[in-house]
Amino acid sequence: MFADPLPDVSQFEAPGVSSHEVFRVELRRRGEGDALRAAALMCRHREIPPSSAPAPQAARLSREGGPATARLRGAKLWTQDADFKGMAHVRYFPAKPA
Repeated sequence: MFADPLPDVSQFEAPGVSSHEVFRVELRRRGEGDALRAAALMCRHREIPPSSAPAPQAARLSREGGPATARLRGAKLWTQDADFKGMAHVRYFPAKPA
């Protein structure tokens, strides 16, 4: 999980669907206890509200490669998803074995 490298979780932003995804992955990989801890950590972030306004721009950025939402917001995507490893605007952390 990212609790250790995140010095200030209040600076963390994520779309609402990310909370679901983090819980789902942690539940599968580590079990209910770790999934609940991850969900509690995710509750402390600022949620990026859904909006269709930047959809065309986001689609173009996604097509070019990399995390569109992070690029639109001038942010970095923190992920353990190896598909994003090496991309601009990404901080990749290999998942620790369960």
